[in-house]
Amino acid sequence: MQLHSRLLNAYLLVAVNDLYPFDLSVEVERFLKEHDSYLLLGHQDPDGDCLASPLALASFLSRRGKRTRTFCEGPFSRPEIADFESRFAKSVTPEDRVGDTAVIIMDCSTASRTGEPGKGIEGLPTLVIDHHAAGEPFGDEQLIEPSIPATALIVQGIIELLGDRPTKKEADLLLFATCTDTGFFRHLRKETGYVFRAIARLVDVGASTEKAYQTMFGARPFERRLMLGRMLSRAEQLYDGLLLYTEKYSSDRAELEDAGRGDDDLYSLLQTVVGVEALLVVREEGPHECSVSLRSTESLDVGSCASELGGGGHPQAAGCTFHGTVSEAKQAALAVLAPQMERLHRERT
Repeated sequence: MQLHSRLLNAYLLVAVNDLYPFDLSVEVERFLKEHDSYLLLGHQDPDGDCLASPLALASFLSRRGKRTRTFCEGPFSRPEIADFESRFAKSVTPEDRVGDTAVIIMDCSTASRTGEPGKGIEGLPTLVIDHHAAGEPFGDEQLIEPSIPATALIVQGIIELLGDRPTKKEADLLLFATCTDTGFFRHLRKETGYVFRAIARLVDVGASTEKAYQTMFGARPFERRLMLGRMLSRAEQLYDGLLLYTEKYSSDRAELEDAGRGDDDLYSLLQTVVGVEALLVVREEGPHECSVSLRSTESLDVGSCASELGGGGHPQAAGCTFHGTVSEAKQAALAVLAPQMERLHRERT
């Protein structure tokens, strides 16, 4: 056991020096050490990376003697994240700000997307940890790495670059988060071997890819499959099939109460249609409020399109909140997509 531990420590040191395409600045390292209490915030309409990454970092900071609390407005309606809701507060109270308190905003490309919790952090020192290319930089300190496919990998890098390793609990969270943002590694492209080496270290301390897969894709209610059928039946081909569009209404959720949120199955099916380069999905969230989701291949940068609509995200996966009807959201999204789609259409015809 002693020899195994020495070998693992040696491997970890080599791996950390070689694998992460970023370094911790002196300022970021100091920020993570100098305060007594940390409030960790995610963004509205969270996914697995948005939730599991702050939980893992909060656990690590707690092990180092810090007080931590995690916040996210939600909603937590995606099936794979429903169990996380009890671990997040919905707003920051004056009691949360007592003493030497700082804020860490994670997986969030614009300050406004912190929602209700963001209203309670004014005046507190703030660090932003993110991997989204779109959005305006904000915060007092920043660790933003657009080349990294998941915020969880930045968190794992923080833990390891500070000379530690994730616990099994933290490893489970980091693995799930990374799988979420990489589509269980489907979206990784060249020069990402370091991701698999990082994942191997999580598995070495007890994380399970089988458990992560079942959390992401298993135990779906029958109603969700019916919802999937509805959205597939509404799909429209635009730009000679280069762009697929579909929509979801509040009435759908009312009729299929257990359908849940999250359209990963929909994205996976539509993105495999021959000739498709981009997806546009509009969901009605309430009276005159919609969410817009965009997906694309490397041929289009939908992150910049989402940014024009007040949102953000990755070049190939992004979204925003839109105040208006489904039809208005569709037209607004098509308008910002048009220059790239028209260019691509000319190249293909």
